[in-house]
Amino acid sequence: MKELLTETVPGRGRRGAERFPSRFFAMRDEGRAVLVLGVGNILLRDEGLGVRAVEHLRERYVPPEGVELVDGGCGGLRLLSLLASHSRVIVIDAARAGGEPGSVYRIPGERLHRSLPLMTACHDVGLKELLAMAQLEGANPEELVVIAVEPADISPGLELSETVRERLDDVASLVKDELARFGYDLRRLEGSPD
Repeated sequence: MKELLTETVPGRGRRGAERFPSRFFAMRDEGRAVLVLGVGNILLRDEGLGVRAVEHLRERYVPPEGVELVDGGCGGLRLLSLLASHSRVIVIDAARAGGEPGSVYRIPGERLHRSLPLMTACHDVGLKELLAMAQLEGANPEELVVIAVEPADISPGLELSETVRERLDDVASLVKDELARFGYDLRRLEGSPD
């Protein structure tokens, strides 16, 4: 396992860094305690993994009160206020970390600053830049976990590669584990696809 990756599937939790209140962004709404944020460009196959993972979660699970599933697309810096309004954030993204295509990584917040310079997000404003700006503005969440999947194909196209698509259940399982660690139960939708 590479130095930057603390865990691969199945991951287990660690605590993130503390947050300082921001005077520039929306105050936290305790009713929106946890954000599950999928980011990426769906026009570039596996680069859209984060968005497709949120769709996968919405089709199969009922988010409990206090948990928000958000398609962040290529929102870049526009996502700062969303980060600031949640105390805990789980980001799902495609990232090139030098592993085998389809490798699933769990990177806890305290490891991100060491890990992200070596990772390459495929969209314009990467996760590294977004989190750096959040930290500068004092808008970083109290706890942050990134679940990333190594892309196999980022050529133009709307569908995930088979390699990455096969990992959607692993990503969903990690999100479910993180939510359980935060005290939330992600329940399966009745009649949802397998």
